[in-house]
Amino acid sequence: MSSWPGMERGQSPLVQALDPRTPAGLELGILAAGESAPAYGFAPPGDGSSPVAGESPALRASVPAQSLADRIATLQAPAPAEKPLAAQEGWRAGLGKFTGGLLKLAPGKAELASRAHVAAIQRVFARPVTIMVANPGGGEGKSPTTMALGATFGTRSEHSVLAWDNNETMGTLSALAQTDGSSSTVTDLLQALPGLHGGNTRSGDVMAFTRHQGNSRFSVLASHHDPARMQMITQENFSSILESVQRFWNLTILDTGNNTIAPNWLAALDVADQLVIPMHLTGKGQRSVLQMIQQLDELSRSSSNPRYRELYERAVVVIVPGRSSGDAKASRVMREQLAQIFGPAATLIDAPYEPQLASGSTIDWALVRPSTVKGYEKITAAVAEGTRTWAKTHP
Repeated sequence: MSSWPGMERGQSPLVQALDPRTPAGLELGILAAGESAPAYGFAPPGDGSSPVAGESPALRASVPAQSLADRIATLQAPAPAEKPLAAQEGWRAGLGKFTGGLLKLAPGKAELASRAHVAAIQRVFARPVTIMVANPGGGEGKSPTTMALGATFGTRSEHSVLAWDNNETMGTLSALAQTDGSSSTVTDLLQALPGLHGGNTRSGDVMAFTRHQGNSRFSVLASHHDPARMQMITQENFSSILESVQRFWNLTILDTGNNTIAPNWLAALDVADQLVIPMHLTGKGQRSVLQMIQQLDELSRSSSNPRYRELYERAVVVIVPGRSSGDAKASRVMREQLAQIFGPAATLIDAPYEPQLASGSTIDWALVRPSTVKGYEKITAAVAEGTRTWAKTHP
């Protein structure tokens, strides 16, 4: 057996390693009889060769000294990414429940995508924002899309959401909304505005003119349907109303009419952070959209203001089901044409078919199909991301 200085005859290597008199024992920092370990890292006075009693030279050399900044940076380093929550939907979640939670499967691709959509909807905006739902063609799905966006933002986030029927005539948004026992309209709010601009105005003073949508958690500001009391909303009127409602709602969705030269339509265009264009995949739907974006392009050219062109170039185009020609090839060609017209920054998304949205009657979002909820989460996430990006760069 090999030996080293201080090794006693007959001692095993393990015993030698535990002996504080041997090099191995010193290397491991074994305490000799009568020695005590320093408490909580504070060393008793020594010969100065080691800052901490019992610390070996090898160990001391292997741990380089850190500056205060380095130690703080280590503490502030981001924690490792957590594993995603176990599946909450579909057969994966069912299997977990069946085993009493013993088997927890990771969520599938569809559930992960759904979680990402909800996360996008929930992120905050840099300031109060306005979303404009527009298409000069009648019956293209503007009001149902507005209701679906309002309900999705309302139920999937903490945003305070107002859907405003900014129509120059009798809009259809009020026909789809729950009345909440209220018959107030934008005309009533406009007449009451002089008394609502003071510093003592409360949220309830303005909300009294809207119709809350219950569990959908958003409100509707309806247009007037009585011809005797209808009032044209000027650009100045529009600005005053928007200023009042944005004190209490951070997200305003504007359902617009069919007259693209009406003062309130143009006023909405000037404040829109995101443009949403619902349309049926038909020749009529395509023509109405082309007319609108030609107008926006001309507005940018004549005013030397690129915002109008940018609105349609990054628009979210919602393909509304129910009126396509039935010709798959024609529909594919039309989609390709739309993609070329809008450009790469725009988003084209198919909306799911939902009987409630197609019926033209009051919409209760709690009764729509699960596939509709998921479909509009995807659409709303795209709208939210576009709105957030614009608001961040245009304070």
